[in-house]
This record gives sequence, structure tokens and C-alpha cells, in this order.
Amino acid sequence: MITQGDWITTKASDAGHHAVQVEHGQFICEFDPLPEAEDNAALVAAAPRLLAACRNVQNARDRAEPYGGMIFQQALDNVEAVVGLVKNIK
Repeated sequence: MITQGDWITTKASDAGHHAVQVEHGQFICEFDPLPEAEDNAALVAAAPRLLAACRNVQNARDRAEPYGGMIFQQALDNVEAVVGLVKNIK
């Protein structure tokens, strides 16, 4: 089980540390002040939504036969929306 709630990124210090926490304040992790810290934090913060999107694709694949491509396309749209959350990551 993962920590419930919306995971968000925050700038943890003026020295360049970035953190991931749940919206209500529960701490998840912190990243050292490296050039990639902000992108790493964004990716970690998106992890619960990425996992949910992947599970939706699996479920759509399993149900696609009787309903054709509609359910699968909805799942792929979901994945694209979540990937858009981290689109600025290089």
C-alpha cells in the first residue's frame, strides 16, 4: 500500500533541495540539491498516478475483447494525461 493522497513537490530549502509530500503535509522524500532534483521530485510525485494509469491499461486490456478499442483508448488517454504531468522532464 502506498501513502494515500495527492503527492506534490515542494522546494525544501533555499539550497536547492526538493521534496515530495502529500498535500496534507506528510513527508515522502527529499532530494539533494543536484541539477536533476526538481525533475526527480516531479517523477516521484507522479508515481501514484502513473501506477493507477498503468493498472487502468491492464484492466482495459483484460476487458477490451467484448467492447472493442473504446475502453483501451480511454485507458491510453489516461496514460497520456499522466505522462503530461511530467512532460517537462528531460
